[in-house]
Amino acid sequence: MAHAARHVRHVTRHASIRSVTAVVVALVIGGMIGPVAVHAADSLVTIVGPGAAQQSQGVKVTAGHLRVGDAKGPLTVDGAVLARPTLPKTPVFLRTFLNGNTETTLFKPTKGSTRLGMTSITITNQGSSRDTFDMGLRPSCNPQESVTPLYQLLIPPLTTVHMPLPTPFVVGHLPNVWCVVAASGGQFMTITVVGFTA
Repeated sequence: MAHAARHVRHVTRHASIRSVTAVVVALVIGGMIGPVAVHAADSLVTIVGPGAAQQSQGVKVTAGHLRVGDAKGPLTVDGAVLARPTLPKTPVFLRTFLNGNTETTLFKPTKGSTRLGMTSITITNQGSSRDTFDMGLRPSCNPQESVTPLYQLLIPPLTTVHMPLPTPFVVGHLPNVWCVVAASGGQFMTITVVGFTA
């Protein structure tokens, strides 16, 4: 019995020594890592450039600000950049009426204008049946030539459909005279287009 008690005290003493050693090691490691972690949390990243002999090709900092580019003028882009076409500038309000199975010219460029940018299209079907609304581009305004479709919508009876176009739908840039035409399948319709021309 006495031997068993001495064995328990011996094991307990070794366990206590191991626990104390583990705590001391943890505190030492924490003391070494802690300041680094705190410093990283409240500091900015430091970029280190090459040696003094290569400073002309290295990181450039002026008054605490990182310089981007070669400091020889505005930044440039290597390669081709596609030009973004400018949108028409003169406001335009277009309205026409379709009565029966007919086609009408909605827009024909005036002298000096080459493009139409539509920002909204509103169609009202005043008939008692649903009907098809068609909008197209006729390259030469000649009724004998085919029309390039732009929009086709099925409009319910006694209904107004409004289509906002946040990105203007631009037509034009054709070498010859051109027209935007509209047609219905038979019902009486009112067509309104808002946009810009140039």
